[in-house]
Amino acid sequence: MKINIDKHWIEKEYWVNQKSLRDIGEELNISYQTIRRRMNEAGILLRERQWALRLKRIKNFDKTRVKNISYILGVLLGDGFVSKNKNKRIIGLNIAEKDFKFAGSFYNAFKNIGLNPLVGITKLKDKNPLWSNQIRICVSSISFYEWYRLLNMNKIEEFIAQNLECMKEFVRGFYESEGTIFVNNKKNQRSGKTYLGLRMVNTKRNVMELVNKTISRLGFNFYEHETTKNGKPYYYSGIWKHEEIVRFLNEINPVIKRKPRERGV
Repeated sequence: MKINIDKHWIEKEYWVNQKSLRDIGEELNISYQTIRRRMNEAGILLRERQWALRLKRIKNFDKTRVKNISYILGVLLGDGFVSKNKNKRIIGLNIAEKDFKFAGSFYNAFKNIGLNPLVGITKLKDKNPLWSNQIRICVSSISFYEWYRLLNMNKIEEFIAQNLECMKEFVRGFYESEGTIFVNNKKNQRSGKTYLGLRMVNTKRNVMELVNKTISRLGFNFYEHETTKNGKPYYYSGIWKHEEIVRFLNEINPVIKRKPRERGV
């Protein structure tokens, strides 16, 4: 009897979640040889043997902690970074010392998926008193690096769309990276009052398109704006209505950027 196998599901389990043929076979209660044959029939590319052997040797991370991973993805599309350095694969974040709560949130997310982040301080104030010291959170993980490297915007969207909590955590990570809340000193011409604003900005169109789509799915109505500075594009997304800002902060619950800073325009 031939078993129907969802091509998209098996491709996601094999390439995105990095499961082995044996792991997938056990879930479907069929042999890994059958899985291999069906993947070949479906035209799904198989990993090279050398890569498959390396995956067995490296420490994996807990892919069931989807909320934590969604948060990490939001940060990485904002201020985070992923880099390759000789035999190391580094995932990290550099932020101002005053944003230590953000650093703690990023640190805990990696701990919760079974990885061990390191924390360091770059003392920039020693060089210039006007500069802010930097906190550096970084994780050395081949498994996360290889998993992340295979993602594109469509796969990230599919991952975070698993449930509302994942979408909220993704937006929280991105807002803590790229968001701001401020009081605009330019008064409203009708009321004569200053007004509150909240927005996020990024230089990549496809990133902001995903953020805006996710925000919309959560029921928020953000404006979108595009501008250019020194030949570089900037994509904005934000809200002006006070009640919407309060609702956003309550539902997304960021650990920083909850109070406005003054800003002149």
